[in-house]
Amino acid sequence: MVRAGVVKDPADWSESGYTELMQARKRYQLLDLGVLAALLGAANVAEMREERRRWVEEALLQVSQERESCWSESLAVGDEEFARRVKNVLGLKVRKRAVIKGDQGCVLREAETDYGILAL
Repeated sequence: MVRAGVVKDPADWSESGYTELMQARKRYQLLDLGVLAALLGAANVAEMREERRRWVEEALLQVSQERESCWSESLAVGDEEFARRVKNVLGLKVRKRAVIKGDQGCVLREAETDYGILAL
């Protein structure tokens, strides 16, 4: 919503994952922040949050805030096992979508089609 100009800072969009990460709800929590901090190599949740905030601030200073299709056009992003689990859970709703391997892992999305020039 920052790129769209709706808010100036991701913290201003209460429905974002950023808010969930930085403020951690007391009820209906979706993230296990301790496990996430450990996976990211942070000593604790506070250190993880500070590092995330620095990363976001650097990204906001960039002139080009282009959308990253990996995140905005995919149903799931992660390792291959995770993407396949999500596909299995969603079942028929995603039967035409593929788990595609990329540089940074796998995504569950529609396969890209080559619309090349037709030879006449």
